[in-house]
Amino acid sequence: MTDYVLACLTKRRADLTGEADTLRARLAQISVDVGHLDAVIRQFDPNYDLATIRPKRSRGPNVARPECGAARRDEPLRAGRAAGSH
Repeated sequence: MTDYVLACLTKRRADLTGEADTLRARLAQISVDVGHLDAVIRQFDPNYDLATIRPKRSRGPNVARPECGAARRDEPLRAGRAAGSH
């Protein structure tokens, strides 16, 4: 049981750290894109106050659900099952 739990936890950690790396790269690209847009806006109006542009809230993808054990089957995890008794 311990091996299964550790395998599941380490897989989930690997998934999350990989997702974090992807998000950091995406955020860096977004920052570059915003910088380019700012430069073009300033070409059309050098005095434009960029601070007046309010950010829109993005409705991103849902957070991934855990893939192991009870969570995968949408079952509640009881203390007895978590400790290995059935």
